[in-house]
Amino acid sequence: MRAKKNSTVTLLLLALLALPVLSGCSLFSTSSESTESSSLFFFGKSSDGGNVNVSEYTPDSLLNYQLGRNYAASGRYELAREHYLIALAAANTQELQEALSQELRGIDLMIKSLR
Repeated sequence: MRAKKNSTVTLLLLALLALPVLSGCSLFSTSSESTESSSLFFFGKSSDGGNVNVSEYTPDSLLNYQLGRNYAASGRYELAREHYLIALAAANTQELQEALSQELRGIDLMIKSLR
């Protein structure tokens, strides 16, 4: 009985040690470029300090758009509306402005239906 318990504990410990390696943990990676490039991609900065135009959308508009969608999904429609308005103010393309306007109309309808 004791040998079976020890082998179970050993297997559990091995599984826990192997988990970071199997999930692609960057702790064992020798290249810092992979983690650096993913964080730099979001902020639009290159390693030499210059700006990189990766997306035609501003990070502020995308962030607030995502926050608005998260709040809308959780039923917090007033907060969603606020973040959609901030995203609309920061939007720099007609396509994003139209999408945000449509989201705002939908949120306004939800708010009106709850009153």
